Amino acid sequence: MYPPIGPPSFYTPHPQPTDHQSSPPPADGMSINDFCMEYNLGVEVLDGLVALQFQIGDDHRVVDPEVLSKAGFARHHWARFCREYRNYKNACK
Repeated sequence: MYPPIGPPSFYTPHPQPTDHQSSPPPADGMSINDFCMEYNLGVEVLDGLVALQFQIGDDHRVVDPEVLSKAGFARHHWARFCREYRNYKNACK
């Protein structure tokens, strides 16, 4: 899934892996806001995801650490998001 057309994004999509086991699930209509609320991630994570223009279904593994820093995303917030996003993706299988 690509970010919406608009201002330049910090998130740069890459080709999806060919192994369906490692690719993200299709977006189920859940918004980033809903995801952060459901997984109790807080406003810092939400703000970082909005700055990245990240959407549910995007591959979090392709986001460069330098891009996270430019977006103001703290490493510990990103680590928490990644943990919960993996849990979400596993639940969607």
